[in-house]
Amino acid sequence: MRLFAGIYPPDDVRQHLRRHLAIPGAAARLTLVEKWHITLAFLGEVPPERLTGMITALGAVPTPCGPGRAPETGPDRGPEAGPDSGFHAGHHAGHHAGHHAGLELRLSGGGDFHGRVLWAGVRGDLSDLSADIRRALSLHPEPLRAHLTVSYTYDEAVARALENYEGPPWRLDKIHLIQSENRTYRTLATF
Repeated sequence: MRLFAGIYPPDDVRQHLRRHLAIPGAAARLTLVEKWHITLAFLGEVPPERLTGMITALGAVPTPCGPGRAPETGPDRGPEAGPDSGFHAGHHAGHHAGHHAGLELRLSGGGDFHGRVLWAGVRGDLSDLSADIRRALSLHPEPLRAHLTVSYTYDEAVARALENYEGPPWRLDKIHLIQSENRTYRTLATF
C-alpha cells in the first residue's frame, strides 16, 4: 500500500483558495479540493504487515493530539476519503497536546515544479514535525518543501493568482496517515 503522512487544511481554508483560483478561462484543471493536503513524509509502498508498527511509531511522535497516545484506526467512511474519513485519536478535551500543537499555518504564495505542477506554498515551519515523523519511521532525513498541489497542468493565470495569495490562518490540530490508491485517499489513522 502506498502511504504518506500529511495535513488536510480545514475546509474553509481550502475553499478560500478554491474561490481565489476560480479564474474564468483558465486552462488548468484543479485537483479535487477534498484531496488538497500537505505531505509531511512520503512513505512509499509499504507492506500491509508493517502498518500496525508504523501506526504505533507515529503514535509516539509529538503530534497535535499529543505524544505517546495510540491512535484509533479504522476503515474509511467514503469513496473519496478526506480528512474526516478515518477514526481520530486523542481529540478529547483536556488531552495534553504535543509540542507541534497550535502551530499557526497559512497557505501563502505558490509556484510550480518543472513548469507543470502548480502548488500553493505554506507559511509556518513544519520541518521539525516532518523530521520527527521521518525519524520515528526510520526514514532517511529529507528537507521538507511544504506545499499543497492544486493542479498537474501549468496555467499562467493560475500561477499568477498563486504568486500573491494569502489564505486565512489556521492552527495545526491533527495529522493523518493516508493511503493513496487508484487516485483516491483513505485516512488510516489520525494523530
